[in-house]
Amino acid sequence: MKKSRLIVFDMDGVIVDVSKSYRAVVRETAVVFLKDSKNGSMLPGQPFLMDDLSRVKESGGLNNDWDLTYVTISLLLSAINRDINKDLKVYEFHKFDSTCLLLRSITENWDIRPLICFLKKNKNPLTALFKINGKRIDPVIRKLSTGEVGSGNLIKQIFQEIYLGEKIFFETYNSEPLFHKNKGLMDRETLIINTEILDSLSETGILAIATGRPKAEALYTLKRFGIEHYFSFVLTLDHCRAEEARILQTEKKKVSLSKPNPFMLDEIAKKTGGDIKKCFFIGDMPDDMKASEQSKYNYQGILFTGRDREEEPELPFAGDHRKKNGIYSITSLEELKKII
Repeated sequence: MKKSRLIVFDMDGVIVDVSKSYRAVVRETAVVFLKDSKNGSMLPGQPFLMDDLSRVKESGGLNNDWDLTYVTISLLLSAINRDINKDLKVYEFHKFDSTCLLLRSITENWDIRPLICFLKKNKNPLTALFKINGKRIDPVIRKLSTGEVGSGNLIKQIFQEIYLGEKIFFETYNSEPLFHKNKGLMDRETLIINTEILDSLSETGILAIATGRPKAEALYTLKRFGIEHYFSFVLTLDHCRAEEARILQTEKKKVSLSKPNPFMLDEIAKKTGGDIKKCFFIGDMPDDMKASEQSKYNYQGILFTGRDREEEPELPFAGDHRKKNGIYSITSLEELKKII
């Protein structure tokens, strides 16, 4: 039977609950980053709530959790007094040292007592700092987030070590972790969508995934939950990076094809062969909805707001479960069967 519907899912926050993995890794990366500073031992293990972090994420333009981490650490640093020029000189002097020594050489000059006081006084410290600073990246953080794991991106290395764990980090990067020697938080992830919904939707629709995850991490998770067979296409960060590199080489243009750019949605629609009459994209972030709106394949955006939260979500499209501004807002994935 020919299938006339294309149903594309974002992965994190829709297929998989990442509140105890990716989001927790952002927080733990910040703690590891600051632990060698003066009074670093006084920094709470959970310096901010997940809802506080979600508000920063939901501001848009931070679809990638590495970028979210750079902004988060920059926000925390904005609460302490530092000589940034001195920090940059220390970076230049030590940048070819081991990553542990480089980090310690910079952070040991920081007294984070003002930050600790700020955290104690504010229920949502990231939100408060974000209102002042926005998504500005601290100059030192920009230096320490350049390149890749093993070639200069110290913050991404900490993130990947915590997320992947010692064994998978070594298998992925062929090097021993330096900051985190324990199990990875990726195995804390749980499945949000149940297979009965996937069974129902796959009867008349082609299912696919458009995710900002690296390909290896996306496939690992789909196989871990035994649901990879449901999805005809899985487009990831790797596909975006490959096309970005091609454009840079052939057209001499530097572009970003991650969401909210509709590149992945357009590519998936093209791969179906043209028999599709209706396209749907289910995501949980404003960038997902922007991507569906900007796609040339007329995607119907469906915003899923039903994640477990300590407070009500504050998303631009969250509403009364009905279609609003061209976007459906749902609190349960069961509603997909009614809409689609």
